Amino acid sequence: MTQRKLTIGFLSANPPTDRKASSGTAFSVYRQITKIGGVKWIPLTTPPFYQVVSLFMKILGKIFKKTVNPSYVNIMAKWFAHSFDYKAVANCDILFFYFCGSQVAYLKPTRQLSLIMSDATFPAMVDYYSSFSNMPKWNVRQGTNIEKLSLDYCDRLIFCSDWAAKSAINDLKQNPNKVKVVEIGANIDDKDIIPKTFSYNRHLDILFLGVDWERKGGQLAVEAVKWLNENDISTTLHIIGIRKLDADIVSLPFVENIGFLNKNNKGDYDKLVRTIKTSHLLLLPTQAECAGIAFVEASAYGLPSFTHDTGGISNYITNGENGYMLPLGSTGEDFGRKIKNCLENGELEKMTSRAPQVYKKLLNWDVWGVRVGEIINELVN
Repeated sequence: MTQRKLTIGFLSANPPTDRKASSGTAFSVYRQITKIGGVKWIPLTTPPFYQVVSLFMKILGKIFKKTVNPSYVNIMAKWFAHSFDYKAVANCDILFFYFCGSQVAYLKPTRQLSLIMSDATFPAMVDYYSSFSNMPKWNVRQGTNIEKLSLDYCDRLIFCSDWAAKSAINDLKQNPNKVKVVEIGANIDDKDIIPKTFSYNRHLDILFLGVDWERKGGQLAVEAVKWLNENDISTTLHIIGIRKLDADIVSLPFVENIGFLNKNNKGDYDKLVRTIKTSHLLLLPTQAECAGIAFVEASAYGLPSFTHDTGGISNYITNGENGYMLPLGSTGEDFGRKIKNCLENGELEKMTSRAPQVYKKLLNWDVWGVRVGEIINELVN
């Protein structure tokens, strides 16, 4: 007897075919889910008055000098549930909620089994990311309750790191048996990945890849490269992702500002790939990070990553294998010294060959698809 193929409802705010949304993660997740069963994309609509409420909350926040997150306010979470299209999911066997915690909290029970994927929990984000900092106590209380209700609703919780999974268990009292950790992959085409041979001709090319200059530690990266140049390591810092970079930084002789690149644009995508291929390492001393797709992409191309040990990064970087994590609070000089030492003692060359092995073994979407497929099979059988 032939087993019927599962129908999976993929629920997300943005079309999963958009490679730019969520750094391309939704695109890759959706593509892997289609290998597990038949997939139907079900858009999660935003309430018509969301912008009005957001504006009101913003004004309220300015008056009381607080940051209000409108998605984690009861009235909004309840409206998400009110506007949910229950008819659209009627023929689905499984519901896969993609990064939409606040939209699940007040849903009515359905016959379908459900999974939710996320890279963080609300409690873990409070006072960690700037957009979740200085929140009023009532917003934190409501947000925490909304997140707990969302996770309670789902049968399996798929997180991108141990950091997020531990928060779900400890902060939101989730059953450890339903909490799973599956690392995400790189949002690049495998055909573009070619074996990298370490080649150093007395000049180091360092890549900074991120759209948030402050959170990603852009100034620290500049200071590290400045220190390297001052200590007999000729170095260029190639900056990708920043839409508007201060003129003082752009004018530095060791900086190449490439700007923001749109992966949906072939020309931009090709330029991104070329720059990654010609760089020796990724320097991203981020102050806060849930996972870090940039580290995965760097590993795929044989670029060791130098960053901080924070958030979910330790699931993606193994010291001495595909990079190094320095303690939070490390200076630009600390990063510069670490890079210089790795270059001079041969570690940088060794990690160049080890990083792709980490990618092939753990940090790719095919592995993600197999592991999530096992989670779904275990759930339905």
